[in-house]
Amino acid sequence: PWTGCKDDKTGKPKLCRHIWEKMWRSWIYVKDHHLDQAEWFCKVDFDTFFFPENLQYYVRDVMNWDPYKEHHYFGHVLYHRARNPPMVAGAAACWSHRTLDEVAEVYRNMPRGYNGHERGKCEDRAEASEEMTTSK
Repeated sequence: PWTGCKDDKTGKPKLCRHIWEKMWRSWIYVKDHHLDQAEWFCKVDFDTFFFPENLQYYVRDVMNWDPYKEHHYFGHVLYHRARNPPMVAGAAACWSHRTLDEVAEVYRNMPRGYNGHERGKCEDRAEASEEMTTSK
């Protein structure tokens, strides 16, 4: 299953981080089953404090954003490689209703895998795996 992985030799579960696959599949699931339930959708790490009323104040009163008509995706911006564009990642990231509605379709229809050996490319194919986690 896409929620874990097994050691090829022993068949026993091992600690792997398929974070990208978990995230894009999760966003597709949320679109398919919960899109009509909120204006904003946030991914929040389990060890993060999140105050929905602060999000509501920020997007409505400070920024005056329309979640149904405008694309918004925000969180901590990473500038991890000079040649690549920045990306939003970290403890929390939020999508407007319109952004989630449209990006879920991009994820659902994105090409699976790549032809090459360049590190840092994501793959969605049988037996593709991220490196084992080194965090504790």
